[in-house]
Amino acid sequence: MTTVSVPPPPSTRQRKTDKNGLVDFLISLARQQEEHGGARGELAALRQSLQEPLKAAPYVARFLGDGDSDEADSNDSWLYTIAGLFGWHRNHQKRESLGHAFRRLRDKTDSDSIEQRFIALISTDRRRLREPLRHAIQLLASHNLALDWYRLTDDILYWNTFDKKRQHQLARDFYRAPSDNDSMDANSDNPNTQE
Repeated sequence: MTTVSVPPPPSTRQRKTDKNGLVDFLISLARQQEEHGGARGELAALRQSLQEPLKAAPYVARFLGDGDSDEADSNDSWLYTIAGLFGWHRNHQKRESLGHAFRRLRDKTDSDSIEQRFIALISTDRRRLREPLRHAIQLLASHNLALDWYRLTDDILYWNTFDKKRQHQLARDFYRAPSDNDSMDANSDNPNTQE
């Protein structure tokens, strides 16, 4: 006789973290602010949450899962950080990784220190990454350089893998020659809301 695995009833099933739902929500706030000046209070609370993370609770908590582990707690904490960083820098551009953005920054500023900052950033362990990442995002914001916030969220959540796959991909994005598609993405009419 074969046994069939039956999922637990809905009331006891663990809810998974919806990181893409969070980024969707953040991008919708940026659109509201851009289109009709709305969401100022929400975006201000997100910016303030970098100093006081629970200020973002009304906006982030609904996207968190029910996990009871140190890893789930750490990921939840990082989603608060992502929301706070988004409050500072709302430019979203699909396929624009941190590596791509830093390459554009280096090309735009013609500064050798950008490469050193980038290498230091991708060499940092996730436990110490918050402050260097905050500085990196603020630097990109000051030059109006967009990021793919879905990708950044994934990169951060999977930062500490043994093989450092995320960091290697970011390094490739920084050092490879830009393609025609990269320059088309960078010259988009409205980088604040590109998906």
